[in-house]
Amino acid sequence: MKLKRIGHIFGIMSICMMVACGNPELGETTKATSVTNGVEVSENHTEKTVTKAPTEEAKKAEFANVTEVVTGEAWELGNLQGNLLNGGWVCENDGMVYYRDCNHDSFLCKINPDGSGKQILAEEIPRAIQVVGDWVYFIDDEADGAQRGRMKRVSKNGGEVTVIGEDKAGYMLVTEKEIFYTSIDIKKMNLDGSACCVVQEFMGQAEYAWLSIFGDCVFTADVFSGKKMYAVKRDSSGQYLLDEGALYPTVNGDALWYAGKKGALTKLSLTTGEKKVWDGTYAMRSVQYKDKVYYHDLDDIYAIGEADMEPVKLYPKDSARRHFIELFWVAADRIYFCDYMTDEDITTTFQYMDLTTGEVGIVP
Repeated sequence: MKLKRIGHIFGIMSICMMVACGNPELGETTKATSVTNGVEVSENHTEKTVTKAPTEEAKKAEFANVTEVVTGEAWELGNLQGNLLNGGWVCENDGMVYYRDCNHDSFLCKINPDGSGKQILAEEIPRAIQVVGDWVYFIDDEADGAQRGRMKRVSKNGGEVTVIGEDKAGYMLVTEKEIFYTSIDIKKMNLDGSACCVVQEFMGQAEYAWLSIFGDCVFTADVFSGKKMYAVKRDSSGQYLLDEGALYPTVNGDALWYAGKKGALTKLSLTTGEKKVWDGTYAMRSVQYKDKVYYHDLDDIYAIGEADMEPVKLYPKDSARRHFIELFWVAADRIYFCDYMTDEDITTTFQYMDLTTGEVGIVP
């Protein structure tokens, strides 16, 4: 069965694109009313009070110093953080690839990196796939089912699927001791679903978008309130504004990578506070694998290495044969992605590109 176009969890992408392209920053436009700063203005009063937008210097003064907020070290999670921000359809663990078999029934499967030994672990449609200990954790992404969005787990060898949370989750991070997730608010619970509590209550218009973690903070953004990016203390002690105009915040190594102003790829060091912006780029989600960071701009996939800090295009070799890439993941020395096969065939197909040989093939 060919893969249907991505819905639900990535519907936020379209919203983000609209926010990024069209909405004015908060405070840029004001309307004349009969009350200004709490004081009534008479009908005969002709002078209007206009609230000016804050200057760039004033805005910067409002941002928290990331080095004063974030302490601790990088986490070992059940999948790469960038893979999870991409929906977590692919995960590497102990030499095996766990994935959503979306070229067929979209069930949770595992396979050897060379395509052999395929096994169906659960007849569930998963996202946010993560492997910790003997368990494979995932969010049920069934298209029209009542179970959609519920957090579950199954043995690495398959078997009975267990529901570990009654909430419907947007994003989920599984650590060795506990699970962090978004369900309007940011919450956490034990690996078995017990002791659930709110880490940070959401005060915006919809819910937190995206989730990543480093040290004593999780990182998220509110796309409906000025595209604000926050560091939230895991112990519920506070929320700190780090930047505005920010989408897709992802922890790669010891830095926070995201799409900044005008979509430019941006890197914010969590240890030094240094910010680097690749002007002229347009970045969607990013993934760090070994010594490189990979990102895509809906058209192509790029790599940035430690030695060469300028993006290098990896795929496609012939952009005329395809339209765009919506999602991608990195595991077992391969990039996995959903792509159009040809201009005539507008259905998407689950493929891989070998990072060593450049070979492109279809995932079994």
